[in-house]
Amino acid sequence: MAGREGVSDVTRQLVEVAVRLHDRFGADVTFAEVLTVVEGCRRDLDMATMAGLPELVERLATQRLLDARVRLGQHHTQDERSWSGVCERT
Repeated sequence: MAGREGVSDVTRQLVEVAVRLHDRFGADVTFAEVLTVVEGCRRDLDMATMAGLPELVERLATQRLLDARVRLGQHHTQDERSWSGVCERT
């Protein structure tokens, strides 16, 4: 039972991370795109300790979103750009 509580807590924290990142990047990306990046970061950091995972995911997702913003440019509409590679390792 304790394991389920830990997973639920991490899941809740990762949703909070996604909300904070969407607040920061919402003008450029949808919430679904942020969730995709956060999930990719979580998978990449899967070996990290559970206690530190949300912070590591937030840092990695932030960097990937910043990199994607530069790579895709501010002048493109959401329909014109592809976020498919954002969640891949850089």
